[in-house]
Amino acid sequence: YAGRIQASIDIGIKGIKQADPDWQIPYYLAITYYLDRKDTANAIKYFDIAGHTPGIPDLVRVFALNFGTIPTVREQTRQIWKTVYETTDEPVIQERAKAYVLHLNILDYLEAAAKEYKKYFGVYPPDIESLVIKKIISEVPKDPLGFKFIIMKDGEVRLEDFDSR
Repeated sequence: YAGRIQASIDIGIKGIKQADPDWQIPYYLAITYYLDRKDTANAIKYFDIAGHTPGIPDLVRVFALNFGTIPTVREQTRQIWKTVYETTDEPVIQERAKAYVLHLNILDYLEAAAKEYKKYFGVYPPDIESLVIKKIISEVPKDPLGFKFIIMKDGEVRLEDFDSR
């Protein structure tokens, strides 16, 4: 997988240099840098290139040129997936983008519920199920990506993995 990420970056950089101007090449290159490499500096660079490329849809242009000014990483990631959803013609990619947006919305929903729990009980809930037991939420939403959620001691909701067990 890691080799494919670098290969896609190399292809994207080559495409920017050699292909006719197309906003999608730097835009998706920026997404790769941001989501796969956690490299915000290069993401900002390529979002800026995309934002100044003729033919870019207005919604994508506004997002690309404002990338880095949004206060949270989660919100930036949500905006990336929203623009992917709204600009792709590929049904599989569109469904995946839609799932990611819903996934991020569920994280926000559960964190808001954890804050509500703390407001009533003075501490964050020990687990997600406590939100249902104490009737803060009616049920734990099913994640479209198949992950299970956990609540950290500070109320942040994360994805369950082997390290958190």
